[in-house]
Amino acid sequence: MVPVFWFVWSQTTSNGFCESLEQTVSTDPVAGQARTAPGDNPESPKTAAPSCGESPEASGPSSKQLETLSLALTHHLQVIQCNAFAIPEMQGKEDFRTYVPRDVGVGLYPVHGLLNHSCDPDLDLCFHGNTMVGRAVKGVAKGSEICVDYGVLYFTQPREVRQTTLRTQYYFDCMCPACMNDWPLWQDIECTVPTFRCGGCRGALPRVSALGGQLPTHIECSCGHETPIMRNLSELNASHQRYAIAMQLRPNSDNSAIVRTLIEHLRTMDRFIAPPWRDYVSCQSSIKQSFRLLGSWHHVLGEIPPPE
Repeated sequence: MVPVFWFVWSQTTSNGFCESLEQTVSTDPVAGQARTAPGDNPESPKTAAPSCGESPEASGPSSKQLETLSLALTHHLQVIQCNAFAIPEMQGKEDFRTYVPRDVGVGLYPVHGLLNHSCDPDLDLCFHGNTMVGRAVKGVAKGSEICVDYGVLYFTQPREVRQTTLRTQYYFDCMCPACMNDWPLWQDIECTVPTFRCGGCRGALPRVSALGGQLPTHIECSCGHETPIMRNLSELNASHQRYAIAMQLRPNSDNSAIVRTLIEHLRTMDRFIAPPWRDYVSCQSSIKQSFRLLGSWHHVLGEIPPPE
């Protein structure tokens, strides 16, 4: 069986990589502080002495220094266009469903900036203050690439719109599975009978409609593995019932206590169902909302302003 991991990957400048119960990614943004050489006292910066006959007030930046500064500013302005992350804060009222992200700043995060885009991302990014945290929102096979989304998702925008947005702002053509297979928008995603996964290679099994419409007890994959469909379906139904109860209780329950049930349901679906599947997307969205409410949020007393 192909190993699959669920994680929260955490990385800081002082502690390096650390592991936790869920595996979480967090980095602090680039600090705008000057570096000091070993042995330097940061509280007593060294300055160049003025030349003979020149007062300190008369000295100023040389043309070379101005050129260096101009190049640095231009470089950072170019970097920000494609690599800066908006820093949102969740704002809403009592019900978790009213909370929406509002951008409160922008930051450069070198580690997260290395992550490529997918319209079906592996990580969801949220913020705790100015620390970015990335948590897995689906199973990630060992050795596979970890991707985030650059602001477009397959179930909210048609492929043509996503491709145009990414090509215009980031200068590449997306070749993620959602784009290559033209996965449907949320309202058109299959929600009656899922496409099951092979229990051996984790590939998609033939759809039930291609097997005459009758739900078989087992389906044999091209890899030779037989997957027990009826047994998996029974486990899926039991997991969905627990998920539905958790969603009903959630508005009046502790967010951190109930998110575990949502994660377990997503893991169960990830084991047995090949994407896209509407219930999978809905569960992912609920988990993302939970993760974000564990980060920076603001309780609004008055009317919530519409998004800009």
